[in-house]
Amino acid sequence: MTNSVAQQTDGTPLARRAALAAGALLGAIGALHAVWAAGSPWPFGDREALSQTVWGDTASTFPPPAATLVVVVLLWTAAALVIGRGGLWRVPLPWWMFSVGTWAVAVVLFLRVLLLGTASLGSDAQNRTWELAVFSPLCLVIAVLCVVVAKAGPRSVVQPDVSPALGRVPSS
Repeated sequence: MTNSVAQQTDGTPLARRAALAAGALLGAIGALHAVWAAGSPWPFGDREALSQTVWGDTASTFPPPAATLVVVVLLWTAAALVIGRGGLWRVPLPWWMFSVGTWAVAVVLFLRVLLLGTASLGSDAQNRTWELAVFSPLCLVIAVLCVVVAKAGPRSVVQPDVSPALGRVPSS
């Protein structure tokens, strides 16, 4: 039986830059959601303007703070996964968790663009302009960055464990 040691190799400079950009954007969006969960309508004037712009409906239908906090946790987890996949954050977790997680973030963001972006095309909701001009394009950019990171990020390389006493690779 062969003993092996898994090592994480560095990704490309492009993957590291893409991971930093995607992670920063996801982290900032998560922080903005945390502000909303705390009850602030910032950067909008009041809760009604926030709800109409972001949610497309009245403030009474805006998600409760607990639901918004779940979104915060998901966004910050996504940021950590992408940054880890880009090789910018090393933790003792299997490398595949970062790989699968980064692909999942990309897929979720692409689906968000397809579902919410295309749904707003025929909508007369007040958030249609924001959805088409800001939210969907931003999600698309982050999704593309995640694909770059997922494809070119660090890889786990399995190397044989060389026996120091014999100077050779143990055989199976």
